[in-house]
Parts: sequence; C-alpha cells; structure tokens
Amino acid sequence: MQKERYKRMSNFLISVIVPVYKVEETLDRCVESIVGQTYKNLEIILVDDGSPDNCPAMCDEWAEKDSRIRVIHKENGGLCSARNAGMDIAAGDYWGFVDSDDCIEPDMYQLLVENAASTQADISRCGIFVDEESLENGVSVDCEYSERTIIDRHTFVNSLVQGGHVRGVVWNKIYRADVVKEVRFDKNDGASEDIMFNDRVSANISTCVCMDEPKYHYIRRVGAITVSEFGYGAFSIVRAMNIFLEKYEDDPEIYDSAVMGYATAAFTVLSGIITNQKCLDRYDELRDGLLGFKKQILFKKRYPFKYKFKLLLLWCSPKLYNKTIRKVRGA
Repeated sequence: MQKERYKRMSNFLISVIVPVYKVEETLDRCVESIVGQTYKNLEIILVDDGSPDNCPAMCDEWAEKDSRIRVIHKENGGLCSARNAGMDIAAGDYWGFVDSDDCIEPDMYQLLVENAASTQADISRCGIFVDEESLENGVSVDCEYSERTIIDRHTFVNSLVQGGHVRGVVWNKIYRADVVKEVRFDKNDGASEDIMFNDRVSANISTCVCMDEPKYHYIRRVGAITVSEFGYGAFSIVRAMNIFLEKYEDDPEIYDSAVMGYATAAFTVLSGIITNQKCLDRYDELRDGLLGFKKQILFKKRYPFKYKFKLLLLWCSPKLYNKTIRKVRGA
C-alpha cells in the first residue's frame, strides 16, 4: 500500500522555475540542491535573463548533465519577466519557484507534493530558513503551522494581507498548474511582485495546505541591493497594502488584517526614511496614513504594544520619534 501510494504521488510532475541573473557564485549550489531532490519527477527550467557573466554557459552545462533541465536564454527583463518566461513553457502538474541565490533542503518537494496530493490542496507551503551568506546559522521564521493544516481561501488571503515573509513569497510553495497557468507576475508591482501574485492566484483556489517545517533557505547576501540600499522601491509594499485595504473593505476580518499589514509596512519604511535620510518627501504621507488608523492600532488587542507606543510617539512628537528610531537603529 505504501509503495502504491508513493508511486501515485511520484507521477506528478513539478515544474521548478529558476530565474538566473548575475549569480555565478551561487548558481551551482542552487541547481545542485534542486537536482538532488529526493522527489525526482521534476522539470527544472533555468531562465537566463540576459546575464552578462558566465551564467548562460553554466546553465547550458547543467542542461547537458541532467535531462530534466531546460534552459531559456532571453534579453534582460527583470525578475517578473524571467519567471513569466518559465511559466510560458512549464508543463508540470504543479509549479514552483526557486531564486538562484537561494537553495532548498533535499526533501522540500517531497514534502510539498505529498501534502498537496494527499489533501488535494491547490497550494502547498513549507517554512523557510533565513541565512546570512552561509547555511550554518539559519533562523526559522514566521511559523504559523507546526503540523499539517488545511486552510481555505479566506484564511489564505487573510494571512497574506496581514504580512509576514513566508506568507507572501512564492518560493516556499507549489501551485497546482490549473490555478496559476493564466496568472502572471507584474513588474509594476515592484518588490511586492510575490504578494500581489499570490493575491491574484487566490481567486482561483479553494484550499492551501501548510506545514511550516523549514525547507527553503533564503540567503541574505551582504551587499545585495535588497539588503544594503533604501529607496522609493521600498514603498511598493505600502502600495500593495493600500490596494488590499481598498479591495477588501467589505470584508471586516480581511480588512482588519490589511490594517495590520499596512501598519507593519509603514513603520518599516518610515524607519528606513529616518535612518537613511532618503525619500524624505514621503515622510508625512506615511505618518498621516498611520495616524488614520490610530483607533484600530491603539484600542484593538491584536496590535502589539510596540506599535501602540510608536504610534503615540509619532502622533505626539515626531521629532522625538525620529530621534528614538535613529538611536535604536544606530544611525
């Protein structure tokens, strides 16, 4: 019986889409972690997004080594364009995404497909490690479900808009092909392309199975743009939360979660403005936005004390708030 069950599950083809751009140092580690999966029925799509280094040749070399690997060479168009190009040729029953500077545990896709197949869920999700450069000191983050749990569409969206790294990203999940095949990433979403993609996909799903055992290694590279630079691109997550606030205003539960997501995003970006002394022209917009939700933040129990304290300080004395943020962040 166990062998028959495994055989049925191993019949599902997973298309793994990997955008590749200027990642010579990490590409081999990433691809090795995918080809070495205990679940073997994979279609691995490496999308060379016009990388100016040795990555195109490295992709071709991998394709020669493993017949499961397909390579697309295209002009540079950015992350969304690269993922979409991979989706255009994906043939799997399930689709997944891996960023080429990250890597995955050997049994990640085994876990995801077993959970998806046994529950007939549209999305299957695992947890993540956040690693600084190496894989030795990874920290497991944002674990909502320690045991396998099936959530419905409403709960999925509610979790998504509330924020949290694991909830919004695409690379710790597999999606049933028929719920994503007509959906694409939008470059206009900026750094919020993942969370907005998941929101669009949510219109097509019934359930998501979650088991937040960490299987994906998200590598924070020192010196990477997402780590070291602050600019107007950081506002994309605030923009996304504003979209959710408008879209779900008639659903009290999701709307309240969107307020939480907005507060988290706005406080984070506001700290970036103060610390980096950039985008100062957007300071008042964020302050006014946060104060617009002062009743919810100050009087509802779900909001942490630090949010209440920060909002009161921001309301009563912006100068003291700015000074406190600079001191806390060592600026």
